Amino acid sequence: MSIAEFTTTFSPTTTAALRRPRRTQLDRAAKGAVLGAVAAVPPITALHLSATDPIEPSGWTISDYVVSLPQGTLLFALTTGALAVGAAALVNGLGPIPGTRGIRVLLILWASALIVAAVFPTNLRGTPQNASSDI
Repeated sequence: MSIAEFTTTFSPTTTAALRRPRRTQLDRAAKGAVLGAVAAVPPITALHLSATDPIEPSGWTISDYVVSLPQGTLLFALTTGALAVGAAALVNGLGPIPGTRGIRVLLILWASALIVAAVFPTNLRGTPQNASSDI
């Protein structure tokens, strides 16, 4: 049998700190991602609820809603911006974790695609395509 010697003594504050869970960078990143996802719900809901008779929700894409409705571009930009911020928070939180490079690259590409979709809206239905709608 061996005897273990501890050079440090544990004070009551140290043991209390050991019992209390610590907030890690990933915890904060997850919270930021959830907040981004929750913040994206109201503008996209308002966008869908503002659809009127000529818009067909079952056959049109979201990009058709965006250009057809008043304030559609703003609502879509708020939605995609909130989701992109959430993705950026996750990328930041996953940074120090080994083996997450592929996930971080996919999140960055997804967030970039969201921003591109908001910056380059499509054209109105029935009108000729332009550079923005091609992008």
